[in-house]
Amino acid sequence: MPGVQRAMARLDVRGHASFGGRLTEGAHGRIAPVILRNGKGGDFRDFAAIEH
Repeated sequence: MPGVQRAMARLDVRGHASFGGRLTEGAHGRIAPVILRNGKGGDFRDFAAIEH
C-alpha cells in the first residue's frame, strides 16, 4: 500500500476506507463468474457511508 500512502500524503486526506462494491452480470475476472453463479452478486455499495 505504499502507493496509497503516497497519494494520501499528496492529497492531504484525513483517512481512507474500503467499501463493498457492485458485482453484476458481465463482470470480468476469474472469480466473478463463480460468485455470480452462486447467487452472491449484487450491489453492496453504502452511498451514505461513502458520502460521509
